Amino acid sequence: MSSKTTTKTTKTAASNEQLAADTNTAQTSAIASTPVPAPAARPRLGELVHVVITEGVRLKNNESGGYFEPGVPTPQTVTTTTLRRLDDGDLQIA
Repeated sequence: MSSKTTTKTTKTAASNEQLAADTNTAQTSAIASTPVPAPAARPRLGELVHVVITEGVRLKNNESGGYFEPGVPTPQTVTTTTLRRLDDGDLQIA
């Protein structure tokens, strides 16, 4: 190889390393500045929440004796049954 080719290759490698460093810095800055949403707080026993039933599920509302209406937010006092249904994915907090 000639000295011109070696010099050009060295400059190209240095440029690529600088470009990679700049890209990593930009990505790290973007990740660091992106807000992370706080996890939803688990409802506490006795707390009043509004729940929505998952599509395709039919559940009896133990408070009213009727069935939950799909897509309709329903007030619900949190019980152990409510927590289990939330964990199972049958209910969701509205």
